[in-house]
Amino acid sequence: MDDYKNMDGDRRLKASHGVIAMGNMVDTLLKLSKSGLETDDTASMLLSAFTGVVSTPGGNAFWVEMDAVGFWGEDLRFAVNNAIDKERPSLIPRSLFLTQIRPKDFGYKMPEPEGQGPGSG
Repeated sequence: MDDYKNMDGDRRLKASHGVIAMGNMVDTLLKLSKSGLETDDTASMLLSAFTGVVSTPGGNAFWVEMDAVGFWGEDLRFAVNNAIDKERPSLIPRSLFLTQIRPKDFGYKMPEPEGQGPGSG
């Protein structure tokens, strides 16, 4: 996705479908994690990978186009836009994604599942 605007049509279609599918999966994982049905580390790892893809020049162009028409789920939009905004103008170095970035770093709080948080006894 580094050169999304100049990709030939077939490659651009394949790449965009991959990003769309990954974005939908990450949005679902974030929602499941909020309700305690998925682990924070799984959602964090995939959010980091997805944010890395949409932080490339071409990936970011695709993200912005789709975001402008309200394509992405609210949980994903919030987490990714905060991650990208936090790191501008350089965006995020890929080396950080799988080791350091977590949704909570960008204001996305994963609530404790019922009966598993502090004081649940």
